[in-house]
Amino acid sequence: MYNANPNYEMNFMILKDVNEHMEGLFQRFSKLLPFRIDFAYKKGTPSFGYSCKHSMCMEIYRLLSET
Repeated sequence: MYNANPNYEMNFMILKDVNEHMEGLFQRFSKLLPFRIDFAYKKGTPSFGYSCKHSMCMEIYRLLSET
């Protein structure tokens, strides 16, 4: 099973579901470029201690609207 970050122990069921989903996509489509984005704040930055799920959702929305 593929784990993009071996330094982080993922929940086995979630990792299994993600791997099965990706395998299904590879079987269906001829060319895919999967990538992973971690939406988190770096320790030591002002946002790290004061973040909330709403601000993170807004940042994801902004990122997607720029593409």
